[in-house]
Amino acid sequence: MPRGIWERTEEQKQKLREMQKGIHISDKQKLQISLRHKGKKLSKETKRKMSIAQIGNKKALGIKQSIESRLKRSYVTKGKKHYNWQGGITLLNESLRRGIEYRLWRRDIFIRDRFTCRECGITHTYIEAHHIKPFSKFPELRFDRNNGLTLCKKCHKETDTYGSRLRKGVGLCLQQ
Repeated sequence: MPRGIWERTEEQKQKLREMQKGIHISDKQKLQISLRHKGKKLSKETKRKMSIAQIGNKKALGIKQSIESRLKRSYVTKGKKHYNWQGGITLLNESLRRGIEYRLWRRDIFIRDRFTCRECGITHTYIEAHHIKPFSKFPELRFDRNNGLTLCKKCHKETDTYGSRLRKGVGLCLQQ
């Protein structure tokens, strides 16, 4: 039976192994080799800077941005100022839920409730931040800490305002 193109003899396999010895190098090593071939040797400081650039400057140095600087950066790059602005096609609800204010509100709710479901008391599971008064009906309370609860997925699905029930009129609105 003739050998196919992918079937090799032991002798061919051994030759390939010998040829490929020492070829497996990282991308960083490839970059350093390519720079050396251009007549440049890298100093330790340059290597350190390249390493930081690969990870991200602030993260590599252990610097965490403050909430104020994150908010400032968020406001500077919103709307028409953003490079990828397409005329406001994103829904308001979607953009609010992706924003930093919403993420900070969620984090505050989780911390306050100690990452525990307020209904069943379960911990170490997937949790969600639930608005007591609906997000869509009470825009002034969207980021109010007193309007939030930590619930597990199961308990959250049982609420009257979960998902599209409020829009469809299936559940009752909790207007306290």
